[in-house]
Amino acid sequence: ADFRNHPMGRDLSIIILAHNDHKAEAHCYAQNPEHPDNDKGYRKILQEDVKLFRDINRLSDYDAARQIQADGVEVLVDLMGYTHGARDGVLAHRPAPIQVAFKGYMSTTGSSSVTHLISDAPSVPPEVTPFYSEKQVYLKPCFVAHTHPISHVEGRMLTGEPPTKEDRNISGVPEKGFVYACFNSLYKVSPSVFDAWMEILRAVPTSVLWMLEEPKEATDNLCRQAERRDVNCSRLIFTPKVDLWKHIMAKSSADLFLDTPLYNAHSTAADALWATVPVLTFP
Repeated sequence: ADFRNHPMGRDLSIIILAHNDHKAEAHCYAQNPEHPDNDKGYRKILQEDVKLFRDINRLSDYDAARQIQADGVEVLVDLMGYTHGARDGVLAHRPAPIQVAFKGYMSTTGSSSVTHLISDAPSVPPEVTPFYSEKQVYLKPCFVAHTHPISHVEGRMLTGEPPTKEDRNISGVPEKGFVYACFNSLYKVSPSVFDAWMEILRAVPTSVLWMLEEPKEATDNLCRQAERRDVNCSRLIFTPKVDLWKHIMAKSSADLFLDTPLYNAHSTAADALWATVPVLTFP
């Protein structure tokens, strides 16, 4: 997996700290090369806590699989699936007797290399399990493990009180009016979801919609689509990505987080809840 300043790296830095070393040893195999600016200390936390930490970024799939097998790994947990930088080729060599998927990719791999997916009933309802090649290992009540951001390296920067409605201008949103927000990646915004959001803005004239500014082409397209739906583009507020602790502080200025139901928020929703912003979604 990518053990760096990423939702996966941040959560694992806490999950593995709680691991019971008397029952099992934790070995970590890093796909990302060491990079101080990108790691933000999370890689170091794991390096210092686990029994074995190896960088396999420069190894071929075959050589990485041989190394994992030589290390005596009995249960190999894949945290990437088919996401960017994934090493599914390593899994194809079957370096461990048991190979499971967890957290990073909640869809099916359609591969015989991964036999189980650690999930929960809301994420993978029983009625859709026939469409998964993996057997489901349900955790109750949910498989997601998020911690308060103060537990994270960047989270320790959270000092003082979050912005109030009176000083919203710090976050770049209007001081008055209702602020809807969605900080999910914009590729998760489907036409039907955007239609619903624009209907909400038309029904609440003083409201605005706050989103991430990425990429520029997408923000331009959303502005054009808003105008076509009789919503002035000035009511769409785009903000660039910032460090985690600044993001959570700023996010507290929103009134309601609107989820994207076709591809739900994960860590983004958890961050919103830690920022005391309610999340509106449905499974």
